[in-house]
Amino acid sequence: MKLVWLAAPLLLLTCAVVRWQASLDRHAAPQSGAVATVERGIVGLSNISTDLRFRLRGPRSPEAKVAIVAIDSEAIARYGRWPWHREVMAALIDSIGNAGAKSIGLDVVFAEADPRASEGLRQALAERGLAELADAHETDPLLAGAVAKHATKVVLGWQTDSPCRPLTAGLQQCPVDDARYGQTVPPSHGLFALAKPKGAKLLPALSPLLAAVTVTANLALVAEQARFAGYFNAFLDPDGVVRTAYVVMAVAGKLHPSLALAMAQVQWGGKAQAQLAADGQLLALRKPDGTALPVDASGLLRIGFYGAGRTFSYHAASAILAADPSILKQLRDVHVLVGLTALGAHDMRSFPFDANVPGVEGHATILANLLADQAFAARDPAADAWLLIVLVLIVGAGLVVALHRLQALGGLVVAGCALGAVAAADMLLFSNGIWVDTGAVYAGLSSTIAALLAMRYFEEQKSRTFIKSAFSRYVSPAVVDNMLAHPDQLTLGGEKKAMTVLFSDIRSFTTVSERLDPRELVAFLNLYLGRMTDIVFDHRGTLDKYIGDAVMAFWGAPLPHADHPRDALQAAVAMIAAVDSLRPGIQARWDIDLQIGIGVATGIVSVGNMGSERNLAYTVLGDRVNLAARLESLTKTYGAQVLTTADTLKAAQDCGGTFVARTVDLVCVKGKTEPVELVELFFKPLDDAEQLAFVTARKLYLAEQFSEAAQAFTALQAQFQHRLYPLMLQRCQHYLQHPPPPHWSGAWIMENK
Repeated sequence: MKLVWLAAPLLLLTCAVVRWQASLDRHAAPQSGAVATVERGIVGLSNISTDLRFRLRGPRSPEAKVAIVAIDSEAIARYGRWPWHREVMAALIDSIGNAGAKSIGLDVVFAEADPRASEGLRQALAERGLAELADAHETDPLLAGAVAKHATKVVLGWQTDSPCRPLTAGLQQCPVDDARYGQTVPPSHGLFALAKPKGAKLLPALSPLLAAVTVTANLALVAEQARFAGYFNAFLDPDGVVRTAYVVMAVAGKLHPSLALAMAQVQWGGKAQAQLAADGQLLALRKPDGTALPVDASGLLRIGFYGAGRTFSYHAASAILAADPSILKQLRDVHVLVGLTALGAHDMRSFPFDANVPGVEGHATILANLLADQAFAARDPAADAWLLIVLVLIVGAGLVVALHRLQALGGLVVAGCALGAVAAADMLLFSNGIWVDTGAVYAGLSSTIAALLAMRYFEEQKSRTFIKSAFSRYVSPAVVDNMLAHPDQLTLGGEKKAMTVLFSDIRSFTTVSERLDPRELVAFLNLYLGRMTDIVFDHRGTLDKYIGDAVMAFWGAPLPHADHPRDALQAAVAMIAAVDSLRPGIQARWDIDLQIGIGVATGIVSVGNMGSERNLAYTVLGDRVNLAARLESLTKTYGAQVLTTADTLKAAQDCGGTFVARTVDLVCVKGKTEPVELVELFFKPLDDAEQLAFVTARKLYLAEQFSEAAQAFTALQAQFQHRLYPLMLQRCQHYLQHPPPPHWSGAWIMENK
């Protein structure tokens, strides 16, 4: 009976999670709270199960002829920075079309004109009656001409930055019926919509379909020459991996295809047809010949991935533009996707087989799925959930009976066989294009088996070591241990050298990001990050990465220079000066009181190309990198804009740098025992009286004259208002009640990062 009492709640909980899992929207806006955390965990189980099945199944070859023309770093170096001028894109499209490509999908959007003649030049020519000369040099018509010439093949790309589902998000969060937003949809955009039965009306508010509030469409001159267009948005699971795709989206009352579906329509010789219910819900999505496509009621397609990156043939855009005959002949009767693959293009995606793949390969995979019917079959999640619940109850009951009659070892064999049978059946279905959401089933059955076996072992008075051995068969640490046991799977490299690292961060950015709409948030970040990046480059620094609103940069590599401490500190001072000049305009436009914190540290770090063979990033690692990050965090504690260390400041001064600075504290950052002398930098001269008073107060503090120091810091705060002074006052009060140990160095131990 003990086994029954233990198994029953675990199995019922598993059944509840399976049912809950079937109702979750994996692409809903992130929520907070305990329920949202549990939901993310449930989705995480599903994703782990899916990725593991892909790896167990192994790579497959796509049956459809699909290739990628890569706008890579070499092409950008040869033909100029992206976006290219339109005559280059026109030539690329023309070359692909002339080579006999079946279709040409553009994973880019031409949203704005590309004027080659300035307004001043146009005006000067117009005054002389030569306005046509300016028009003769414009290249947008060349692109439009190339699209028109190959209109039966070219599929334009467009995007939306506001995909949402009004049925679940509500019209307030997803205002698809707001006429103001509808104005972003060009009149000609509707020509690219799918066919639907006569008289059918799409009602997004009643439909589970995804909808776009605004669109970034192509230039009218170009769009009006095309017959096909599709959106190239990617839809990420909460862990940032793409596993599914919405192949249709509602825009201004019409259903529009994705880029891949629009390209498939070229092959099919007509538009896909949407079968809608009376209230506008999607009942089916069919090819022109009536064959149903494997999508659910929301237009979601579960992608059948083929393998790691570079599954499809890649051809360099520069080779196409150079009319390389050996490359061009490979494009005949092939569906060609044109997309960015250059480093720094910010279009890399994570897929189940590979964590860093050009986003255009995702569209290629979806297209190949549609053309060769290799996507997973559409399933009813609710019906699958009930079948899985029955399976869980049958297997669970069998395990209880087996463990009641058998010894622990025999029960383990039975449990392994039962779980293995479930996994084998699951893999058989998966390999034949039927995906069932079994993540919660594996977790629930594994937990139940582990619990039942543990109880059996305790009853048999087995050792704790044997219990751990049993549990290790069913929980994730075994997988982690296996990966750690094979370090040869990763190839890392680099060198150790003295460098200076900088971290900066916007104060209260979470509040800002929640308040601004996406367009304004992007505009604000582009302005801010653009200025910060310019400063890094102007001071010979290397931009490592953006981490949301944060900037990470370093000095001293890849080109070595001995003055890296000076350059880094000068960059930090320039950043806060720039923020001071930007603040009024940002306050006026976005109502943001822009404040940042910067941490800078110098020392020995590891630098080099780190990552996988397919994706190497030039970056830095090491203790001083961590210190710089913690200094940035400490700026909030000390009310400073820039914090560095005394050794960094001295190294910068030794290089000829001059700075307005003051020592503010001696601390042991969390996780370290060696104290660090913190130095605050300013971009304006300090008030002499304030500086003298602070130096005096700090001397009293270090001399352990805490009562006198407290009075001095109180007076400082009353006159000059700085977060540092009440902080030091609290320290004095603390030491008055809890005196420091003998031979105190003056260091304060930080408990938080």
